[in-house]
Amino acid sequence: LYLSADREDYKSKLAGNVRQTKKAQQDFILLPDSTQIWINASSDVRYPKEFAKDKREIYLEGEVFLDVKHAEDKPFIIHLPGKISVTVLGTAFNIKAFSDREQAIVSVKRGSVKVSKGNKVLSVLTVGQELRVNMDDNSALVKKVAVEQISGWQSGNLYFNDMLLKDVVKDISQQKNIEIKIENEKLAGTIINTGFNKNETVNGILAVIKAMTDCSIKEEEGGYILY
Repeated sequence: LYLSADREDYKSKLAGNVRQTKKAQQDFILLPDSTQIWINASSDVRYPKEFAKDKREIYLEGEVFLDVKHAEDKPFIIHLPGKISVTVLGTAFNIKAFSDREQAIVSVKRGSVKVSKGNKVLSVLTVGQELRVNMDDNSALVKKVAVEQISGWQSGNLYFNDMLLKDVVKDISQQKNIEIKIENEKLAGTIINTGFNKNETVNGILAVIKAMTDCSIKEEEGGYILY
């Protein structure tokens, strides 16, 4: 993905605090303005010790759910890989933006957000809307999403709506701390619609994926291979 060139650039722009999570790890940050951030596995959040007088800015790679403290004269701006930014005054929403994936996804649970790429506004989203931005060609698609499924990961649940299998297994790998590889390119591009509760085992999840895709699965030391 073209994101790799600017990854270190956007990370180096902000001095201050860094919060990183590993596989199967989640975290929580209460920012100086009382904004709350729940951080999902394998994510990186960078934020200043103090916000500027006219705006609040953080940098993110990964997945978080934010409940932003309202401030009419001080917009909250989240910078993502690929020169994507999300601007809000006060709202609750989920962001998923990993530099090794084809899409960045923004889903709104309360209020509204503006999503931009560079100087171009891609969309203004309201409750129950989700924007998917393709990192390669900059195309953007707005979809409806079930509000109760937004940030289901906070409770340990996983929901996949029109997701590429290669991204589905990355989420499962992060949540369950297990290595899952796909050796078949066509299989990796299969679109998946399903969900799993927090108590579902890796074997149970893979059994569902096998039934949905007719793939084969082999276990290896430290993980699984789908082919």
